[in-house]
Amino acid sequence: MPWTVDYPFSDVTEHIKALDKPTAAKVDRMLRLLAQQGYRLPPEHTKALGDGLFELKIGGTTQRFFYGFSGKLNTIIVLLAMKKGGGARRGRRGQSSGIEKAKSRLSSLRG
Repeated sequence: MPWTVDYPFSDVTEHIKALDKPTAAKVDRMLRLLAQQGYRLPPEHTKALGDGLFELKIGGTTQRFFYGFSGKLNTIIVLLAMKKGGGARRGRRGQSSGIEKAKSRLSSLRG
């Protein structure tokens, strides 16, 4: 049974729309694979970050996508999309703030 991928935050959809075509194609391919496999997505494509948060690995890009699983049957929530090292802060500090923002969003959606 395929999973439903939900995008409850407008900044995620805006980020995806702003990608160049080759990057958008890679992102689309990985999101479709995630929808097909859900929890069974192989470790070369995903990384567990703790507290129910995962990073979708999109090879050949500088993109980071964070997601979690909803309490709803077969629903994946894309919580945050960003460029690696992007944001107001650079490097590890910027990455950490992205992870914390994604965790906060997941926690607020789970109630």
